[in-house]
Amino acid sequence: MCKRTRCRHFHLLDEPSNGLDEETRGRLVRILGVLPQALVLISHDARFRRQVTSHQYRLHNGAIGPLEPHDPRRRDSDRPSGHAMPE
Repeated sequence: MCKRTRCRHFHLLDEPSNGLDEETRGRLVRILGVLPQALVLISHDARFRRQVTSHQYRLHNGAIGPLEPHDPRRRDSDRPSGHAMPE
């Protein structure tokens, strides 16, 4: 990954938004949004993932594949109600 993106380092984050209040969560989103390094993020929080990633993948039956088409310009409020992302 770093060879493709020409970064020197990347961050591996496991459930970084877990247990955070909204203010702290927002700060974390802003911080992660300006980091120049690549992120590998593991999270069940779909809203958080959409806010800080440009691509999402999932591990299912031993294979890695795209989770859903991702448009970073699309806000949570643009999603149809009842939309559920597969885990």
